[in-house]
Parts: sequence; C-alpha cells; structure tokens
Amino acid sequence: MSSEEIATINNSNVFLKLWRGELPLWQTYWIYGALVGVILRMLSPLLTYTLVSNAKSLSKFDISIIRYIWFSIVICYSFVVLVAIWRSSNRYAVLNPKNSYATLAKVGVVLGALSFIGAFAKMASNETGSVASLSEATSPDEQMQYKAIISGLNADLPKMIDSITRLEKIDVKRGSYIYYETLTKEFDDKQKGQLLTNLQPIIASGLCKNTDTLSSLNSGLSYTYIYSDSKAQPIGQLTITKSACAPK
Repeated sequence: MSSEEIATINNSNVFLKLWRGELPLWQTYWIYGALVGVILRMLSPLLTYTLVSNAKSLSKFDISIIRYIWFSIVICYSFVVLVAIWRSSNRYAVLNPKNSYATLAKVGVVLGALSFIGAFAKMASNETGSVASLSEATSPDEQMQYKAIISGLNADLPKMIDSITRLEKIDVKRGSYIYYETLTKEFDDKQKGQLLTNLQPIIASGLCKNTDTLSSLNSGLSYTYIYSDSKAQPIGQLTITKSACAPK
C-alpha cells in the first residue's frame, strides 16, 4: 500500500472519528468548530463580493444556485460539527466526570443549533444575502456581507452611462436602491424641474420591463435616483416604486 493510500485512509478515519465523537473534545470544539467556523464566516462575504463583481457575466439563476450550494455546504458542515461536539462531550464527561467542560460545550452546541435553525430558515425563505435586508443588519457577519455587496456594486464606478450622465455610486438603504448620478451639463431651475418630469416615465419604463428590477419592485423595494449637475449642484431626485408598473 502506497503512502498516498495510507494518508487517504487516515484522513477518512479522522472525519469518521469526528462524526462519532471520538476525537478529543478540545480538538473537536476549537479546531473543527471554532476555527473552521471563523474561516467559513470570513469566506461568506468574499463569495458575495465575487458574485456581485461578476454579476454581468452570471445570470440571477446562476448566482442563486451558487449561493444555495455554498450555504448548503455551510449548514451541512455545521450540523456535522454540532453532532460531533455533542458526542465528544458525552465521551469526555464519562472520562472526566468532575470536569464541567463537557457541559459548557453542550451549551455551545445548543446555541449553535439555534443559530443553525435561523440560518436554515433564512435560506428557505430566500432572505439570506438580500442586500435590502442586509442594509439594516446588526450582526457583524451580515454587515460584512452588506459591505461586500456595496463594494461589488461600485467596483467599476464612476462611469459614463450615456453621453451626459455619469453614475457616481450605488447604495442601498431602507429598502431602496439609490443611484447617485451627475449630468455633465448646467441647468437653470426651470430646466431642472422639466428634466425630472421627463426622466420619470423613461426610467420607470426601463425598470418595469426588466424582469429582475420588476421582481425587486414587486417585493417592496424602490429605486431612487439623485441627480447633480456638472458643478455638483443638486438637480433633484425621483423615486420609482411598484405603482409605476401598474397597468394604466
């Protein structure tokens, strides 16, 4: 038997021992639970940033599939580790009946299980990774994901989107996508008012014809456009909601 085959068998035995709770409690809890858990948490916003940065070359379906596969891997691994810690705690308690570490580890398993159930519920309801919901998140993990998404949305900005319009940045706050745009011309007060009046139906028509943005509008999100002129003077803003797509 070659050394590679022996190494493969040994690695298989490690994961089998992990599942059975046969590894030392400290190793199961701190290495496979805490350390690997931290790594997975750090990779989640990185994956989000990568997907958003490549959104132009990936369909919404592709992004959803990749995210579901990733979260399924995380959830399955979390389940295995929680079971492993519980079983290892039982084994540790038998060998060390006067030590309280096993009890503390089981408390951690219960808390982890609650977190596991919450993550599964989010994934099932398709809320995980929603930039709108993440914009008001309070947990560090969700805040990191939100920052990664915003960074991805603004990766190639500012840029000209037509002959006189420069998209400066994109933000998401309180259920609204916010686009900050500069018109590379100067306008008097009368022209500013007329400009917004003319832009409203054009932008609304474009959003309502796009299946992705229409889906966002129907889910309660809105799109806000804030305009400035070439001297950074405010022109005004307009907001598009799902009512703009209602049949006339």
